[in-house]
Amino acid sequence: MELKIKRLWHSPASIETTASQVLLANLLWVEHNEELYDTILNAAELKSYGFGQHICHFGDPTSGIYVVVAGMIKVVYMPTPALIEARNQYGKIPNSELYMDLTFSQPETDYFSSGFVFGEYGVLRDDPWASDIIAETSLLVYHIPKEVIIQAIERYEDPYDSLEGQLWRSVGMRRATGLLEQLPRYQNNLDKIQIVLQRSTIPINDSHNVFEIPDYVSEVVVIEGYATNQDTNDTYIAPFIVPRSCTKLIQLDNPATVNRILIIADEDVDLSTTGNEDRISLGGKNVNWTSSRNYSHSLTRRNFNPYHISECGVQVVKCGAQCNDNSRIVGGRETYRGQFPWMVNM
Repeated sequence: MELKIKRLWHSPASIETTASQVLLANLLWVEHNEELYDTILNAAELKSYGFGQHICHFGDPTSGIYVVVAGMIKVVYMPTPALIEARNQYGKIPNSELYMDLTFSQPETDYFSSGFVFGEYGVLRDDPWASDIIAETSLLVYHIPKEVIIQAIERYEDPYDSLEGQLWRSVGMRRATGLLEQLPRYQNNLDKIQIVLQRSTIPINDSHNVFEIPDYVSEVVVIEGYATNQDTNDTYIAPFIVPRSCTKLIQLDNPATVNRILIIADEDVDLSTTGNEDRISLGGKNVNWTSSRNYSHSLTRRNFNPYHISECGVQVVKCGAQCNDNSRIVGGRETYRGQFPWMVNM
């Protein structure tokens, strides 16, 4: 424990700009696309905020995608009757970035730090913020303007591996994590869920409304909107894991949002091929399984993501204090406020 405390004590208070660019290169929807990375890097603006300053206010239009470089943010979600009704009736998920209460009917507050990405869903749906996002410490973030993302979506529209699909996949994987945790077959094992979600994809093709589920698909998760079981007429409203007995989904017109489903392949499906055999059509919806990339930086659940700090399960102490074996230390001398929020497991 003493060694870990020494490492924490000498952790830098910020990340060098050149190192911070790695955060952009490792974005789930930027990886392995050098041209897109250059576009994002040239357009991204480094912005700084002081403690207590708002990055986004409830009701503000989404101006772009943010990546936290250094510091900590507080996200505060306050549900309204309109937000709750839109979720209950149409599966329209509030643009809050919080997925602990999957009914979205209760107020929530949570904290995130370096590496956290927010704004993807708001850009995709041109949706206003349903939460306040506030600097909890001195803060440095990248801001990627919405206009740049929209232009990139129009440019990278490969029907099998579009940028729009990759952005939806990033959103969907975060939403699916909380649902998969509740299934006994995953035993609340976030490491296992991480591996499972690496085999996921989201088909983007709104001209087809019938989706046949192949036998090599292990899970189907409705992450936005709704879908109907053709055999039983049961409607699954997001967020929802489709029963494995379902073989065909109908996606009807949705007046409030778009319908999106996350598909996870069985573990015995070979996703390592690079030829056309991995470019398949599922009920008319084109997907590319090779778009399943490293997901380690995208999980946002507490006790797993090293970039996530929550009021629950985290002990803020003075460095050098005695702690129980299972406690955690958040970086900073007397307090984490104003310090870079490094976190270590003790």
